[in-house]
This record gives sequence, structure tokens and C-alpha cells, in this order.
Amino acid sequence: MFQFIPTANSVGKSEGDFNGDEDGLKFKGKFNSYDIEFTFLEGPENTITYKGQFVKDSKPLQMIVRNKNGNQLIITKLQ
Repeated sequence: MFQFIPTANSVGKSEGDFNGDEDGLKFKGKFNSYDIEFTFLEGPENTITYKGQFVKDSKPLQMIVRNKNGNQLIITKLQ
């Protein structure tokens, strides 16, 4: 499960930074409107960066991201 937590100065804004984790593995990133980018800080994907976009008007909210090797993740917000 992915968890994205915006930094205090990013809450309610269309651009900013966030911290997160995926099953306990930490990552950090940034967003600008629909664009998103994050880098794992530990675990098997340590230093791997994913870039992509939120899927406009998706319900539930989704984002599609890829790493430099072309591996794709589709991340869906839990209801």
C-alpha cells in the first residue's frame, strides 16, 4: 500500500513536496499540478525514481508512473 503525505507548506496547493512509504519503505517526491515524481530512499528500489502523472478525472484517483527502465506502476487511491 502506498501512502503520500504532503509537507506542511504543500497542503491545499497545486505544487509542492511530499513524503511517503510503500509497505514501510520510505520515499520522497514532488508534484506540480498533474505531474508527480518520487524517489525511494531505502529497500530494493533505493535511489530509483518514478515519474508520471495523475489521471485527470479518475474515480477513484489514480496515477501512472514509470521508472528509467520503463517499469510502470498504476497507483489507485483506496476508497
